[in-house]
Amino acid sequence: MSAVCFLFCALAFTSCAKKGSVSFCEGIDSKGKGVNCGKVFTTGDLTIVFNAKDDFGTDDLTVKVFNVDAGDRNPKLVRHAKVKPDENTGHADLDLYDEGRFRVVVEKRGEAVSSGEIEIIDSIPGEAGSGEMDRTFYPE
Repeated sequence: MSAVCFLFCALAFTSCAKKGSVSFCEGIDSKGKGVNCGKVFTTGDLTIVFNAKDDFGTDDLTVKVFNVDAGDRNPKLVRHAKVKPDENTGHADLDLYDEGRFRVVVEKRGEAVSSGEIEIIDSIPGEAGSGEMDRTFYPE
């Protein structure tokens, strides 16, 4: 009985391990901090800024984008991000031209180190536009 209890506790602690976060931004400043970050953007290019609990320990991470609305199990988009092994923050550029809610997962050797969700919309509600995409964001 105690072995079952130990196994249950071990699984509970490992499944709750803290992962880093992903921020969605219009770009980064000279110090690598996100600029104009938010959770809702219009279609187009954006920069993700991510962090991990510990140093990356590698110079290459995989960024996977999943369509939450479609319930995709396979990523819609896969990119690689170059990082410094002795740091725990990085960034990557993404191009998101489809509307919907997306989950971005940053992985190291197949293990998620950070994740976040974003919503992509075609245009800003209430604005009649000229047809040009507006990179306006909705702050967090």
